[in-house]
Amino acid sequence: QEQDKLNQLPSYSGRIENPYHPGNALKKNDPLFLGRLDLVQILEMELVKEDHRPTFLMTGERRMGKSSTLLQLPRFLGSRFLPVFYDLQSPGIFASTATFLSTIADGIYKQFTVRNALTKPLDSQMLGEFSPSSTFPTTTVSSAYNSFDSWLGNVEIILERDERMLLLLFDEFEKLEEAGQQRGFELRLLLDWFRNIIQYHPRVALLFSGVHTFGEMGTETGINWAGYFVNVQTLRVSFLHEDEARRLISKPLSDFHSEEIYGDGVVEHIIHETGGHPFLVQAVCSALIENLNLKKHDQANVEDVSEAIDLVFERWWDGYFRDLWYRTDHPQRTCLQALHKLQTANLQQICQESGLDEIAVRRTLQILLKRDLVQRVEGESYQISTPIFSEWVERAQYM
Repeated sequence: QEQDKLNQLPSYSGRIENPYHPGNALKKNDPLFLGRLDLVQILEMELVKEDHRPTFLMTGERRMGKSSTLLQLPRFLGSRFLPVFYDLQSPGIFASTATFLSTIADGIYKQFTVRNALTKPLDSQMLGEFSPSSTFPTTTVSSAYNSFDSWLGNVEIILERDERMLLLLFDEFEKLEEAGQQRGFELRLLLDWFRNIIQYHPRVALLFSGVHTFGEMGTETGINWAGYFVNVQTLRVSFLHEDEARRLISKPLSDFHSEEIYGDGVVEHIIHETGGHPFLVQAVCSALIENLNLKKHDQANVEDVSEAIDLVFERWWDGYFRDLWYRTDHPQRTCLQALHKLQTANLQQICQESGLDEIAVRRTLQILLKRDLVQRVEGESYQISTPIFSEWVERAQYM
């Protein structure tokens, strides 16, 4: 009887190649990138408005796929648009206003070179002469912007001739706030320049990406960001649709044979546990494949998914999950703990369980909904958005 059982088990034929890469921004044309076409369509429709075109703000929780979406725009947008990506987390970009403007100019020049639209690079020495220091007054920073704008004017002549539009993409834009606290970087002048670009440069569009909105900025510097960006189109990056999550799990690569690797109910169970969160989907699938290889199994079952989720917590606790908890204040934690206990609850039940008043609970739930940590169900009831997040709340209480 035992021999018959062994004969029915799939034989281990070798290591399964792991196609998933959780936590890394997906480069252009990466097959792991799925969805977000609705955001691209909105962007295309708004970009052609020219004089009435808004500034774009892409928001969403960390690890939701904002950077990956920005990096795919050259693939999805037509040749009429020239997206240029800037990672504001790069060390040294805020060393001075001259360095920042030189980085922008270099990105534009490289994009033009790729598209065979010849233009002269900006001579960084022109900007370097105006770098602020203890011996230079801050008014010289304005001259650096003048030099940059003169160069940009030549770029715009080519854009007008070729009927194209430049789209400057600033990822992790909150870093600008930190730069404004550094000596030698004039954030107010930069925001003035952004506003000038929006109002008087119809061939240049701006897209900012981050966790916050403009209205939430300025707590450290006292600057009213919303006053600089009046007409804003928000692009919200959230969970993948169910069919997109299923494709990410089942067909991350064209030669990935999921029907042989994932047993009955495995794909559906991963979707249920992750809610289609792109990072969590990849993290669970990656841990699942690695665990199969470790156990020398060819096929996963539903129990293997639970083991993979435990591995995800162990591997990403000091990175993703601890950061998620650190950025969650006391009222948010209290509401999350109440929902973890109640599972599904209305406003009054959350107030009673949490001990918070109704105004505080309403305000906190709005924040948690925006962060995709909570979702609204059955009218006016709420629950934690994914089972993995519910498990995270349970574990985080004992940090």
